[in-house]
Amino acid sequence: MNRRSPSIGSLRGRALVVALALAAVAAPAAAIGGSSGNPYGPSSPGQKARGYLFKNPEAVAQGKERAARSHGSASASGPKAHPHVAWGGVSETDVTPPDTTGAVGTTRYVELINLKYAIYDRNGNSISSAGLDTLTGDNINGLSDPQVIWDPDTSRFYYAVLDFNSDNMEIGFSKTGSPSSASDFCKYDVDFGYGADLPDYPKLGDTKDFLLIGANIYAGGFFFDRSDVMWATKPAAGTITSCPAAGTSGWPSATGVKQNLLNSDSTQAFTPVPANQVDSSSTGYVVSAYDPGFSAANKLEVFSVTKNLNGTANIAGTGSSITVSSFDYPPSAPQKGTGDELDTLDARLTQAVSAIDPSHGSVAIWTQHTVAGGAGSQARWYEINPSGPSLYQSGTVTSGSLYVYNAAISPDRIVNGATTAFGDSMVLGFNTSSSTAYVAIQQVTKLGTGAQSSFQLVKQATGFNSDFSCTPCRWGDYSGASPDPAASTSAGAGQVWLANQYNRPSTNTSIANWLTWIWAASPSGGGGSSAPTITSFNPTSGPRLSQVTITGTNFTNVSNVQMVFVGGTLSTSFTVNSPTLITATVPGNAPIGRSATWKVTTSAGSVTSTSSFTITSGGGGGGGTAPTISSFTPTSGPGGTQVTITGTNFTNVISVALVSGTRSVNLAFTVDSATQIRATMPTGVAAGASAKLKVTTSAGNVTSAGSFTFT
Repeated sequence: MNRRSPSIGSLRGRALVVALALAAVAAPAAAIGGSSGNPYGPSSPGQKARGYLFKNPEAVAQGKERAARSHGSASASGPKAHPHVAWGGVSETDVTPPDTTGAVGTTRYVELINLKYAIYDRNGNSISSAGLDTLTGDNINGLSDPQVIWDPDTSRFYYAVLDFNSDNMEIGFSKTGSPSSASDFCKYDVDFGYGADLPDYPKLGDTKDFLLIGANIYAGGFFFDRSDVMWATKPAAGTITSCPAAGTSGWPSATGVKQNLLNSDSTQAFTPVPANQVDSSSTGYVVSAYDPGFSAANKLEVFSVTKNLNGTANIAGTGSSITVSSFDYPPSAPQKGTGDELDTLDARLTQAVSAIDPSHGSVAIWTQHTVAGGAGSQARWYEINPSGPSLYQSGTVTSGSLYVYNAAISPDRIVNGATTAFGDSMVLGFNTSSSTAYVAIQQVTKLGTGAQSSFQLVKQATGFNSDFSCTPCRWGDYSGASPDPAASTSAGAGQVWLANQYNRPSTNTSIANWLTWIWAASPSGGGGSSAPTITSFNPTSGPRLSQVTITGTNFTNVSNVQMVFVGGTLSTSFTVNSPTLITATVPGNAPIGRSATWKVTTSAGSVTSTSSFTITSGGGGGGGTAPTISSFTPTSGPGGTQVTITGTNFTNVISVALVSGTRSVNLAFTVDSATQIRATMPTGVAAGASAKLKVTTSAGNVTSAGSFTFT
């Protein structure tokens, strides 16, 4: 978050660099309660590193050092995820970290970051975007830690943003379920009575009756004092034409604070996280993880929230504990190409979603945190049974070669009016990096009682991150995940929408280089009941490694985008920008001067373009040395057998053929890399016939020493 005390060495966090322009606000937020002001002065426009606060800075420092000594790192890779829809979100260059979060409704997706908001339709098209001052009606220099949720019960979005100058919360809600701008939100400045004390790292959740905001309270903005849960009554469901006046005669009709939450062993709780409630209930929940301190921890806490007869919130002051596998502070994450490491937080929970799990017939709470393990850090997730409480299940997203951190999880529950479905499956998004791997956004999924999937790449950074906050570089402080209320109920599972960060290569370290990415994914990997179509692509020619935009329909659950040449195909790297738009990259080994059609394959079928793309020049190709063949396998088989050819300089491949004497037959082939080609043997060849394999590139040709024999 944006911190007012940069002089404390242990504080790590959001940083402002250049003066932030103050945007004019048409309608300022209505004030509720008093104003304490900022005893440390206004937010400075100078370059400063600020951030979330620890419960015990000395313990965290020792814990991270302990974890770093225990782990190493290398690189790893996995299959690529193919989201149903994905696009680049908003970003800033003068503040870090982004505090990326978002929520999906029936017609809109709302993204909040430091210090912007954006509203999109469900295809990723931007409807509006501006500073958080425009959304909240407050001075942007004091805003931090944005939160946003969708509430199926009232069919509207809610946000909460900390104003660290006044220590108030900026709270707002959309007038309808389809906001198009900041003017479609009612906005309020709510004073919960903190005076000069700072409610750090606020987390937003809800019940049927209340908005809930958990926070760590720092006396004077410096020293941990306790953890609280703030509450405010919800507005009634239905379209709002004029925003209610501020206060008990309008909104909120009542507010309050449950102070100093305690763990079941009477120690102080830390970072209380209210769950975003999906299935409407007057009983809600707040969860937290024990702070590891100087050793390790092995407990989570669950605090219940109900409604008193007088309409106020009844929040349990002491939690009920769940014993889990031991966890400790994670070490900071290394990156390829730099000594600057990325912050991985301090084993706190960062978000939670509660929803009915039909396999258990009751409500479950899904949450996660980053802890020590694997290559260095890993994400631990839990599905909690709040009755008891106990664990329904838990899992770990871990790698022996990649640090895993900055995660968010959600079940695939659908609640849309009277329509409900699914809820026993999940998607979890996260970041990875190592000393030999740049930052990536990845995901895992779990369908029902099935196994957790392997890592699936969502978005890959192409350089390291370094900025004015390093080192460790501020990262996170959290990411977002929310269930889709309007997903198809006829699919094999619901859908989850996620938001996380990656980065542009850091050629200018005086600015923040993070970027955000939004995507929707299903635990089943399904989606897209209609075959895709291609209406056009642009440009129609270009060099190797150039980007081509493919326009069409039904680009959901895309598994492959290929260039189809006469006699062979090349798979491309691609990004599904929306169900109607794909960006593909021409392979670096595409044959110069050749033309190819575009082929898009989804779970519902495939389509090939009617016109061709022409490769005009090298653009990073290579192929200046004649190819060689060292071996191929198998060496015999019937027609239709796929043969793998191994060699060198398989760049700008023009053809692969069977040759016998003066006769030659071109084969269908795929160039997997500069050292491997897969070719398919023709059918209808008599058993006992044999022929050599010939590979031709723009630099020459080579014929295998051995022959393939048909059986």
